[in-house]
Amino acid sequence: MEIPSANDLRNQFTEEKAKKGNGAILRVYHRTDHAERILRDMVGVFSDYVAVRLTDRPDEKGEGSVLLSFDIPTDLFEKHELSERDKPYREAFVPPFLMYGLGVLEWVCPSCDRENPARNRCCRNCGRPLSTS
Repeated sequence: MEIPSANDLRNQFTEEKAKKGNGAILRVYHRTDHAERILRDMVGVFSDYVAVRLTDRPDEKGEGSVLLSFDIPTDLFEKHELSERDKPYREAFVPPFLMYGLGVLEWVCPSCDRENPARNRCCRNCGRPLSTS
C-alpha cells in the first residue's frame, strides 16, 4: 500500500470539502522559530502542541522569527476561531492533528514580507535567508 504525500492528502481533503458544498479556502499564517523542522516533519513538531495558533494576516507581534503560510478550509478556521472584537485580525487555535496533510505553502520573508515557495531557503525578492534556524 502506497503512503499518500502531504499534497495528495491536502488535495483529497479539499476535494471532499468542495463536494460537500463548502470548499472555501483561507490563507492563514503561523509564526515560529521551528520553520526548518516544520518543513521536514510537520507531524513531529506539531505533536508537541496543544493547538497551533493561526491568524488571517501576518502577525508582527507573535512569537518566532519566521512566518509560514498555509491554505486551510475556512470552516476549519471558523470552528476554532476566537472571537475578540478589539483585534484587527482573526485568530484561531487549531488542534495539530487537523493540520496534518495540509502542508506548508510558503515562507514569508522577514525583511521584505514577500511570500516564497517552501523549497526556497533565501528570499527570491531580496536574497536574504528565510530562516535563522
